Amino acid sequence: MKICIGLSLAVITLLNCNTAKTMESTVNQDKTEVGKLSLSRISLSERTRGTNRLFTITPNKTETDINGNISSKTVTAEEWKAISGEINKINLDEISSYKSPTTKRYSDAALASVMVIEKDGKTYTSEEFDAGNPPQELKNLYQSFQTAAGIKKGGK
Repeated sequence: MKICIGLSLAVITLLNCNTAKTMESTVNQDKTEVGKLSLSRISLSERTRGTNRLFTITPNKTETDINGNISSKTVTAEEWKAISGEINKINLDEISSYKSPTTKRYSDAALASVMVIEKDGKTYTSEEFDAGNPPQELKNLYQSFQTAAGIKKGGK
C-alpha cells in the first residue's frame, strides 16, 4: 500500500514538472512571437494652452484622450499595415533631428505636436512640430496616423 502511494506521488510530481516545463515553453514562444511584431505603439501628442490631445495606436486599438475625455476604437489590419509600412521607410535613429517647416506653435497659433514610436523595445521621439505640418520626412506617416486615429483637420 505504501509503495502504491509513493509511486502515485512520484507520478504526480513528474506530471507537474512536465506541465510547468510545457507552460514555460509556451510563454517563451509567445514572447518570441511578440518580438516578431517589432512595432508596438505609436502616439501623437498635440498641446497648446487649454488643449491637450493624445492619440495612441497599438496593433489592436486607437485610444484618444482629449482634455481628459478618453475614447477608443478598433484599428483595422489595413490601418496598422499602412502605419507600419510608413515607419519602416523612416530612419528612426534620426527622427529627433527632423526639423519642423513652421513655427506657429511658438505663438500658440498651432498645436505643438510630437510623435513617439515604440519599436524593438526602443522609444523614438520626434522634435516638436506644428499640428498639421510635420517635417517632410514624417508627412506620410503623419497622414496614415491621422487616418487610423480618425483625426479630422482642425481637431477631432
